[in-house]
Amino acid sequence: MLLKGDLANLAKKVKAGKPLNVSERNLLQSAAIGDNPAQAEYVNSIVELADVLSVTRKTIQRWRELPDCPKPRPDGRWHVPEWRAFKMQHQGEDEENDGEEINQAQAKARQILLQNERLEMKILTEKKELIPRMLAKQIFSKLVIAAKTRTFASIPRIVTLARTAADSASATEEIRKEFMSIWKAMENGEWLEK
Repeated sequence: MLLKGDLANLAKKVKAGKPLNVSERNLLQSAAIGDNPAQAEYVNSIVELADVLSVTRKTIQRWRELPDCPKPRPDGRWHVPEWRAFKMQHQGEDEENDGEEINQAQAKARQILLQNERLEMKILTEKKELIPRMLAKQIFSKLVIAAKTRTFASIPRIVTLARTAADSASATEEIRKEFMSIWKAMENGEWLEK
């Protein structure tokens, strides 16, 4: 009953346009996959872990045989968020959960998580902290082309530096300086001008 109230409050917060904090997201994620929300980040035994994840000890034992299974901490405690992520990754593979329908609280929690993600993306877009993928690809392509062009254009100067240097150490240093000036110019945005 308490969980349903918490989920309803989180839904109101998201609908009001407010993003969720980390603990609220963790609560939703645990509800979305059918876990019991745990107050602690660590548990001390497999029995406690199975209870928090709403699975049997047998399921935990079977999962522990998988190569990507989270390992216990040196002090023997189990990290609950790692196990939640592992459970989400392997949930469809678990025979015990096959055929079970998603309960209403899980569906509501997933819906709220998706709404929160959309809200966060909308806020980032409005703040102009995100750019379209195509624009990012175009900018990156221009950067690579500028780097190649400036580097190849510097080859005659680099050869001259290498020939006129007194020894290989001073040649190496002069060539390094030349490359650093190319990269510094690009770092300062000079590649955008071309």
